[in-house]
This record gives sequence, C-alpha cells and structure tokens, in this order.
Amino acid sequence: MAKDWHRISNEEEKKILLENVKFARSMTIFCLIFMFGGGITYNTFLPYSKGEYLVDNVTHRHLAYPSYVGFFNPNVQEFSNEIYLVEFGGSTIVICLLGYYLIVDIERMDTFGLLTHSCLFISITFNIFIFCYVGEILTDKCNKIGQAVFESSWSELPAADVKNFILVLAVAQKPVFLTAGKMITLSIRSFTNVLKASATYLNMLRTLLVNNN
Repeated sequence: MAKDWHRISNEEEKKILLENVKFARSMTIFCLIFMFGGGITYNTFLPYSKGEYLVDNVTHRHLAYPSYVGFFNPNVQEFSNEIYLVEFGGSTIVICLLGYYLIVDIERMDTFGLLTHSCLFISITFNIFIFCYVGEILTDKCNKIGQAVFESSWSELPAADVKNFILVLAVAQKPVFLTAGKMITLSIRSFTNVLKASATYLNMLRTLLVNNN
C-alpha cells in the first residue's frame, strides 16, 4: 500500500486509492464485529440462555462446546484441578525466568528486550492473579452465605424453614475452594506465595549469574 501511494501521479488515482482503502477498512471492521460478537454470544450468552439441568440431583449448566468425553467429566472440580495445577506451576516458573531476563536486559541496556519481557511478565502475573482472585471470591461468597443465615431472624421463622437454615449452616461449615491439584488453594495468599517463590528462584539465578561472571 505504501508503494502504491508513492506511485500516484494524479488526483484521480489518489481518489480511487482512498476509496478502496475506506472500503477495505469498513469490511474489516464489519467482519471483526460479527466474528467476535458471534464468538462472545456463542460462548457466553448461549449456554446461560439454555438454563440448568439436573443429573443425579446435581445442578449443571450447559457447556459452550458440549461433547461426549469418556476419560473425564467436564462438569465437577476434578477436571479443573489438573488445569489449575499446570497453570499455577508453569506461571511460577515463567515469572521467575522473565524476572531473570529483565535483569539481563537492564544490565545490557536492551530497550526492546526490556519492553518485550516486561509485557510478558505483566501478562503472566495478571493471568495467575485472575485464577487466585476468582478462588478468593468463591470462598468469600460461601462464607458470607453462612454468616447471613446465622445473623438472620431465624428464631422468628416456622420450624420447617428453620430446618432448611440448619442444612445451609451445615454446608457453610465447609467452604468451597478452588484448588490446584488438591495441593494449593487458589486465593490472594497463594498469589503472594507465587511471587515470593518466584523471587526466591530469581535470587538463586541472580547469584549464579554473578558467580559465573
């Protein structure tokens, strides 16, 4: 396009080129709106519009990409445990390595490398933060349910309703947690532990680098 622009010899060619550029831009925007709009609608709104269904007295929501998988159940927490474990452990290592590269870039005065690794560092850190933040919110909401029931005027309710409150309190005694491989609870504290662990490994790499030099 830049070459075509420099080859323009008169106003008529310039007008034709600008019209084609405007048309191409309009078509690109049109395709982007429908492509991303359709994807967001299909993945987010469509599953919720179908409502919920019961399987063995357990409530499930429709998946965006339903399929039969014999090796695992895509609905319970067992499936997500492995994903969270890989994401949690991998992010810890990647954050550590990116921190090391940032130190190297600063020492070498590599501006391009510093910007690139900084963007990656922020992206990976934010990614693991989202996992931990969602886990923190889930646990906090479960605790607030039990607290709300306990502080309500349950003594003024009929006996049949009080029995239901007792069941809610019993369930609230065991808050729901998101875990990584059933070993690490995803929370804000876990996020700070990831940063601490990454900083520790980074110091080790930094020490090795200084000793080698």
